[in-house]
Amino acid sequence: MRNLKFSIIIIAVAIIIVLAAATIVESLNGTQFAHQNIYGSVWFLALWTVFTAVATVYILKRKLYRRINVFLIHASFLVILLGALLSWTTAQSGTIHLRLDEATNVMKTAEGKSVDLGFKVALKTFRMDCYPGTDAAMDYVTEIATSDELLEISMNKIGYYHGYRFMQSGYDSDMQGSILGVYHDPWGIAVTYLGYALLLISLIATLLGKCTKMRQLYRKATAGNVLKGAAVAVVMALSPLFSLNSQAQERININSHVADGFGRVCVLYNSRITPINTVAVDFVTKLCGKSSWDGLSSTEVFCGWVFDVPYWETVKMIEIKDKKAQELLGLNDKWASFNDFWDEYNEYKLEKPLKEALRKGDTKMQKSLRDADEKFNIVRMLYGGEMLKIFPYRQADGKYKWFAPGQSLGNINLNEQELTFVRKSMDYLAESIITGDNTRANEIVKKIYSYQHVRANDVIPSKFMIYSEVFYNRLNTLRLPTMLYLALSLLLSVASTIALNQKKRKIASRVTLWLTAIMLLHTSLLLLLRWMVSGHLPMSNGFETMQFMAWATLLLT
Repeated sequence: MRNLKFSIIIIAVAIIIVLAAATIVESLNGTQFAHQNIYGSVWFLALWTVFTAVATVYILKRKLYRRINVFLIHASFLVILLGALLSWTTAQSGTIHLRLDEATNVMKTAEGKSVDLGFKVALKTFRMDCYPGTDAAMDYVTEIATSDELLEISMNKIGYYHGYRFMQSGYDSDMQGSILGVYHDPWGIAVTYLGYALLLISLIATLLGKCTKMRQLYRKATAGNVLKGAAVAVVMALSPLFSLNSQAQERININSHVADGFGRVCVLYNSRITPINTVAVDFVTKLCGKSSWDGLSSTEVFCGWVFDVPYWETVKMIEIKDKKAQELLGLNDKWASFNDFWDEYNEYKLEKPLKEALRKGDTKMQKSLRDADEKFNIVRMLYGGEMLKIFPYRQADGKYKWFAPGQSLGNINLNEQELTFVRKSMDYLAESIITGDNTRANEIVKKIYSYQHVRANDVIPSKFMIYSEVFYNRLNTLRLPTMLYLALSLLLSVASTIALNQKKRKIASRVTLWLTAIMLLHTSLLLLLRWMVSGHLPMSNGFETMQFMAWATLLLT
């Protein structure tokens, strides 16, 4: 039995090493190479087969079927591996190349074979969607027709038909053709998902069961085991201060009160009316990976990008993680300025490589450049006015249209004084900030804030809701509580395995109770604020679900 267990460990370690190596190989030679030579190879399948066989023998030898909860956990992994085997033996993948109004029923596999789909698809339209106000590509959209259905496929949307999945992979240079990746897995996905469902059920049953090892450990922990004589040293790593190269352009010092006031002005953003502070947090976090920069808050940085463009375009605060993107931008490290995205002819450096990668269906290059391209276009979106739609106008049908500063107003029905305010107020605000007239700047911010409440009082959030969202943004972006909770939770986990006398046990119990209560209060406040701000129960996406599970875990604890 010991030899079986040792064999399982050895094989598992070997698989982990192979997977780690495969990740490196895939990054260097592409997904297709890694799939053909590692993931889809016979020797790798044999390794998994041996692992599964030895594990099955171990399960039977230990007679784990007598302990149904534990047996189901092990069995679920076997079901997941069976799903993977079915995918390897029955799944088909390839590409189809469609020209406008042409139909085909054949896909080409990686091995160059032709496979009959069993139905025909025809390309109806192909288009490139650009970011508003720019010619930078935001998405590529293909519409295909089958005998009974129209499918829309894009970079972020998969099309499904008769068990086949269609994914946007490339396009023709004349924009009259599209290349689609095709994947068909009739059995593997269903069996794999069944294994995941079985795993979830068995884990819940194990946690709730009274005769499991988990319960035994719990009873020992609650008997008073804490870490003996423990001392915690919480080391905080200060964020590196990135010294900027000497620039001819000096930074304008934007008053923090002016920036905070501007952050409470509302804006139409992501189809929701929200304070500019929310836009600022998203903007700065997407560029540099955190909500502040060089000691400045997100609203101060955002105001810099709005009112002090020449300086902030030189600041190396845009994080470029991929080495290939760094190379194309001419960087020495992972930090780029907006100016680094342009060559000496004022052409966007990544435009040609991206178009070429999409035309050829080079997914490796697309993946390498996608993050940098998205960050570049985030700034372009700001310049195009998509993040600064702050002037509401109620149309005849009762619906509101929001205008950004400098945007054409068309034939809206406003008196001359109001029209001048909409057209010039941001210019006056910029002038006040640049000249350091903070009193006037604050007054203009208040007038814009008041104008919004007069013009769109029925849709603008209340002052309480605006302050609540700003407070949520600030609380949600704090890193210290998260790191502190993780450190102390790990410490308590270790502490629960070591026995102490009754006095120290009581002290540890109180510390644990107070820590849990503080974390529960903090998490409850975050959930409540997010519920208030979003207007729906915070369980609509992965982040909210995980946050809710953390809250539920603390409550049960």
